[in-house]
Amino acid sequence: MRKQFFLIALILTGFVGFSQDILNDPLFIKYEETFKTAYNNNVIDLYNAKSDEYNQKINKNKKFNDTPDNLENILKEDLKETKFKTVEEGVNLQKEIFSLLDEVREVTKENNMLFIELQKKYTAKEIFEAYELRNNPFKI
Repeated sequence: MRKQFFLIALILTGFVGFSQDILNDPLFIKYEETFKTAYNNNVIDLYNAKSDEYNQKINKNKKFNDTPDNLENILKEDLKETKFKTVEEGVNLQKEIFSLLDEVREVTKENNMLFIELQKKYTAKEIFEAYELRNNPFKI
């Protein structure tokens, strides 16, 4: 019984020690800061809102998930299958989403690079768990 207790205590100490390593890792601390900065950016909220609006207007029909150039022809043929009033409305919204996507990629670029570097030392699960340990995952 004592051996089992000692073994459990040893394992738990190892987990705590390991999680402390990642929490004190300067790379993780920088990742944590860039994550908060990136995901508190209004451009991501706007991108998500516009994407939701677009998906709602195309009735989540994947046929309309195309580039703005190809979308124009698709909408000309099947505008009635959407909630867009005009072809231009659909194309302009899609162009806006593509433009916002470029901004989102730029805003999250540093954070993504740090995540890749962290994965050389820790698993994705360990990184996410360490982030959640210090931060409320529902409030970035």
